[in-house]
Amino acid sequence: APGTEILSTYPTIDTHVEDDFETDDFAARWTPGRRGFGRVGPGDGPLTSFGITDTPGADSAASTLYEVTLSAAVAIPAGAGACQLSGRRFVSLGDDGTFIYSIVPDAGPSIDFTPGSTLGSTLAPFSTVSVRDLGGRTVRLRFAYTAPSVPEAANGLWLDDLLLECYAPLAAAPTYDFLEGTSMAAPHVSGAAGLLVSLNPAATTEQVRAALLASVDPLASLAGRTTTGGRIDAASALDEIRQPDTGIASVPRRSTRSRRATFAFARVDAPFPASFECQLDGGVFAACGSPTTYTGLRGGRHAFAVRARSPRGIVADLTPATASWTVTQCKVPRLKGKTLRRARRALRRARCTLGRVRRPRRARGAARRGRPHVRLVVRSSRPRAGAIRLDGARVKVTLKPKPRPRRRASRRRGR
Repeated sequence: APGTEILSTYPTIDTHVEDDFETDDFAARWTPGRRGFGRVGPGDGPLTSFGITDTPGADSAASTLYEVTLSAAVAIPAGAGACQLSGRRFVSLGDDGTFIYSIVPDAGPSIDFTPGSTLGSTLAPFSTVSVRDLGGRTVRLRFAYTAPSVPEAANGLWLDDLLLECYAPLAAAPTYDFLEGTSMAAPHVSGAAGLLVSLNPAATTEQVRAALLASVDPLASLAGRTTTGGRIDAASALDEIRQPDTGIASVPRRSTRSRRATFAFARVDAPFPASFECQLDGGVFAACGSPTTYTGLRGGRHAFAVRARSPRGIVADLTPATASWTVTQCKVPRLKGKTLRRARRALRRARCTLGRVRRPRRARGAARRGRPHVRLVVRSSRPRAGAIRLDGARVKVTLKPKPRPRRRASRRRGR
């Protein structure tokens, strides 16, 4: 996102203490403690301009406290926002020296800060964390340095360019300023994120983040310099977060003998690009394209579902489009004990077809040997009863002579 010379609203900041020590008024503005602290010029320690130090022109005394306090308290307006103390400093504490600097309100405890030793050989910038609840109070600044028990010539404290600034009360009119860096890039991205959520309030934080990162406009100048190597593209990100709606354009007939089924589908909410996922008979959703064809389907009822995803698959249709149809089937009926004629009728009603008929050998030669005609019935079928096959499947049957009914022996009376 853009981060260079961005004009934006900027809170009004009031400066309450400012001292670069270039004017020789140290004695009027600051009150040293019992020992030390004074104004010195360039060349004293790491100073390259005027500043203050704990022992001007001399070394620190062992285990000695050096302190300086702002003489006149400054009033922070009621309703003011957070305050911050900043400046430049060089601190060389030695083995057991200490340095504490404080914002001291007119009432209540002081607000103390205890930094570590300053590294390097020059004055380094410093700033405190934001301090709240100073509005309507008067405050002073205080710096305290305690030399180590075995001081060296390099030990000491040097300060310059001190500032105490506070945000103006909320009623103050905002100003405008040109700002740079991530402080200005981040609002563009967070604003785009808010725009995406306004279009799809159900989107998760991860989906919004993924949509922003996946939809950037790649730039060679950003390759390897940002996470994505591109700049934010709000329009593309909106296409990515938009909840798609899926429609099925063509489906098989509700009842068909075909083991092949073809479906055509598309997004119906708008002509946005999309990817799709299909599901057959409650299985796992898998990537697919329109049209999609399934082959080798078994007889029975089938269900198809398809859902559109955003172009890069970030957001999916929450209510997939569905269709159902039936591949007509042959469910082998119970044929045992039926005559061949009745078996053929039962198979026809079950949408099956009579296949090969196997007769017993004795029955085939009985008429030639002068024996009476033998009535045949179904002994078994292949597939067995209850098996499900495609519509019109052939069922082989094996016949056997119909058993003769047993005669009951008459009981003799008498005797």
